[in-house]
Amino acid sequence: MIGRSWVLLAAALLAAGLAPARAGDRTVEINVRTPLETAVFVPNSDGGGEWVQLSGQLHGVFHLVIDEAGGVHGFGHDNFQGVAGVGTDSGARYRASDSVRFSFFTRLDALTMVTVVETARFSGPRGCVLFLHVVRHFTLAPDGSVATRVSQVFAAV
Repeated sequence: MIGRSWVLLAAALLAAGLAPARAGDRTVEINVRTPLETAVFVPNSDGGGEWVQLSGQLHGVFHLVIDEAGGVHGFGHDNFQGVAGVGTDSGARYRASDSVRFSFFTRLDALTMVTVVETARFSGPRGCVLFLHVVRHFTLAPDGSVATRVSQVFAAV
C-alpha cells in the first residue's frame, strides 16, 4: 500500500510540473550551499532587544527536469544548517531550524532568477520562539550553473 506521504509528494510534484521524465528529457540535481554570516536585531517584549551575530549555512537541493522544448521544471528544498548565534548583550544562545520547499518553471534560453523567502523557527532563551526571515536569490544560467546570494535577514516576533 502506498503511504499518505508518498501520495502527497507525487501530487506536489505533478502540481509543480515535474511529471516523470520522458524520453529526450534530462534530469539534473544541483546542491548549493550559501554561507550565512550576519547580525540580526532580536526584539523582546519590553520594547528593547539585542543584536545576535548569526553564522551557519543554507543548503539547497534543486531537482530539475529539462524537457525537449527547453523548459525547466524545478523543485527545490532548502534548509538551515548550523545557523546559530549569541546575543551581544545577554550572551543568550539562539538557533534557527526549519526547511522550505519551492517549485518553479523557466526556459533555458536566458538567465533565470528565482527568489525564495524563507521563514524559520528561531529559538532563544527560556523557550522564546521568534521567526527568522531570509530572502535568498538563485540565478540559473543556460549552461546549468547556479549562483546564490542572501539579500536580507531579519528576526520578528
